Amino acid sequence: MLDNLTQSSQSIVINAQEIAKEYSNSFIEPLHILYAISLSSQSSADDLMSDLKLNTMLFKDDIKAAINNLPKVSNQNEIYFSQETAKIFELANTEAKNLKDKFISPEHLLLALCDFTQNAQNSTNSDILRIFNKFSITKDEKRP
Repeated sequence: MLDNLTQSSQSIVINAQEIAKEYSNSFIEPLHILYAISLSSQSSADDLMSDLKLNTMLFKDDIKAAINNLPKVSNQNEIYFSQETAKIFELANTEAKNLKDKFISPEHLLLALCDFTQNAQNSTNSDILRIFNKFSITKDEKRP
C-alpha cells in the first residue's frame, strides 16, 4: 500500500510518525497526516492549501489541539497506523487511480481526508470534519 507513494507523500508519512511520537501517541491517526500535510511546503498540496486562503496559523493550531486530545502512552516502542489511517491510504490510492496517476501524492491524501471525514464515526474523524467545516474545506472546487 505504501510502496506507491511519491517522495512528498513519503515525507508526510515520516513527519506524521514523528508528530505521533512527539505527542506520545501509539497510532498514526488521520490528524497526524493532516498536520504533516499542513507543515509540508514541498508539494502541490501546499499550493491547494494556499488556494483555500486559510489562516494557516489558526488551521495548524486547531489540528495541534485535536492531536493533543488523542490518547497518550508513556512508553511507545513502535507506532502503528490506525485503521482509520489505513483507510485514508486506500481512499488516496483510489483517488490516484481515478485521476490516472501511478503514485499517491499529498493531494490524493488531502482528497482522501475530505472523503473520509464525511463519514465521521469517531472523534478523530469528527475533529477533522469540525476543522474542515470551520475553514470551509470541501472536496468540491466551489467553496461556500
